[in-house]
Amino acid sequence: MLHGDQYDWFNSPTICLLALASAVAFPLLIVNEWFHPLPLLKLQMLGRRNFAYGAIALALFVIVSPTSSAVPQEFLADMQSYRPLQEQRIDLLLSLAQLGLLPAAAFLLDHKRVDARAVMLCGLALVVAACLGSAGVDSSWNRDQFYFWQHLQMVGQPMIAVSLLMLATNTVKGPEEGPFVSALINGIRGLADPAGTWLVALIARWRGGLHTDRLFDQVGQNWFRITQPQRVEPHVPVLLLPNDHAGAANRLQQFVHMIAQQASVMTYADTFLVMAALCVALILVTLVLPVRTYPPRILFARR
Repeated sequence: MLHGDQYDWFNSPTICLLALASAVAFPLLIVNEWFHPLPLLKLQMLGRRNFAYGAIALALFVIVSPTSSAVPQEFLADMQSYRPLQEQRIDLLLSLAQLGLLPAAAFLLDHKRVDARAVMLCGLALVVAACLGSAGVDSSWNRDQFYFWQHLQMVGQPMIAVSLLMLATNTVKGPEEGPFVSALINGIRGLADPAGTWLVALIARWRGGLHTDRLFDQVGQNWFRITQPQRVEPHVPVLLLPNDHAGAANRLQQFVHMIAQQASVMTYADTFLVMAALCVALILVTLVLPVRTYPPRILFARR
C-alpha cells in the first residue's frame, strides 16, 4: 500500500476544485435529466424495484470487484516483489473460468424453479467468504495462499453478475426503453469503476496512516527493550545502543522497513474487511428490495 507523501495530491487545490465542481454538477445533471422531455438517463426507471436493485447491486459489485484481482496483485508486488507476469496468473485464472461459469449461471437461471435472488445471495456469500479469508493475509503470503479464496470469487462473481442483470432487464417494458436502460447501466458502471479505485486508495491512506502511527507508538512505549541487547538470540544485533546509535549497519533501516511492511499488511486486511462489509450490506438489500422474476422466455410468454 502507498502511504505518506505519495498521497499529498488528496489535499491539492486541483482536487478540491474538482470535488466542488462535482458537488454542483451532479445535482444539476439529476435535475436536468428528471425534467427533460427526452433525457439520456431516464431516472424515473429507478422507481421500479428490480431495476433500482440492479443499479445498486451493479455499483457495489463493481466497487468490490478489485478484491478479486487488483488488491491481491498489489499485495504480491508490494510484499513479495512479484513481477507483472507472475501476478497475472490470478487474473488469467479468473478470466478463463468466466468463459464456462457465465453460461452455466445463465443456464441455471433459465429454469422456472430457480429464484434469481437466491442465486444472487449464494454468489454474495461466496464473495464475502473470499474477502474474510483474504483478510487473514500476512507478510508470508504468496500467490498460492490466494488461490483458494480466488476460486470462491471465481464461482461467486458470475452468479452475481448474471442474476442482477436478469433482475434489472426483466423490468424493461419494450424496445423503446432499451436506450434508457443501456445509458443508466453503463453510466452507473462508469461511475462505480473509479469509485472502487478511490475507495481502495482511501482505505490505504486512512487505515495505513493509523496502523503506522500505532506501530511507531508501540516502539516509543517499548524503547527500553529496543535499546537493550537480546540475550535470547545473541547472534541478532541490537537495534539501538544506549547512546542511540544503530547496533549494526542498516539495522535501523531494516527495522523501519519491517514496521512499514507490517502496516501495509494490516491495511490490505482492512481493505478486504471493508469490501466484505459492502457485500453484507448488499445481502441485506437483496433480502428486502427485489421481487421474484422469471426467465425471459417464461416472463415474455405470459405477457
